[in-house]
Amino acid sequence: CGGTLLGGDPDAVLTSASTDSREIGPGALFVPIAGERTDAHRFIGRAFAAGAAAALTQEGRVSPGGGAWIAVDDTRRALQKIAAAWRKKFAGPVVGVTGSVGKTTTKEMAALAVSAGKKVLKTEGNQNSQIGVPLTVLRLSPEYAAAVVEMGMSEFGEMSRIAAVAAPDYAILTNIGLSHIGQLKTKQNIRSEKLHITDRFHAGSALFLNGDDPMLAALRGRLPFETVFYGTRPWCDFRADEIR
Repeated sequence: CGGTLLGGDPDAVLTSASTDSREIGPGALFVPIAGERTDAHRFIGRAFAAGAAAALTQEGRVSPGGGAWIAVDDTRRALQKIAAAWRKKFAGPVVGVTGSVGKTTTKEMAALAVSAGKKVLKTEGNQNSQIGVPLTVLRLSPEYAAAVVEMGMSEFGEMSRIAAVAAPDYAILTNIGLSHIGQLKTKQNIRSEKLHITDRFHAGSALFLNGDDPMLAALRGRLPFETVFYGTRPWCDFRADEIR
């Protein structure tokens, strides 16, 4: 993550990561996030008392006791870098899910479809942010055959950052609505930002799109990777009919 060890054991073995000192257990990495109301750096001592093996810090100072202190410029970005490096070690397929609405439901359905008797990691709740996605990715382990990761965004550049972390092999785009129109100004901008979920696509990747959404249907034949459309229109690759 580009950090500097300020003190503690450089050979500490990390078994998990959390941004919440109340969820810290033995061997964990504590990642304090400085928010608008609370700066979690104040809870580093509590995290070490709970058994944390290491903690990131933007403050550049060390208090006596505890585990390893790692200084970074930005704990949020450091968390993303750590998760991106961990993601590269996972050999199974990763499915990313995004869209203005329906992400969580689609994530649950996709995880069920992908499982087929295998163990699949999926996003817990709606942890789909620049913090939630890295924490989900850091839960990847050889016991999982695949992963389904919910990926949200509310500002320019956010999807690109979390796509660099999750690096989905496949992605599902549910629709383009008016969520976050205040920040992104137009539906065209929302669509462009959502499409950054494909930033880490490779030759075998595919994007699944809702053919009933006019903004997504307009992308037919215009994208440089495999696309699969689902919906009720006659031309969709997977079509629902006789809906009652």
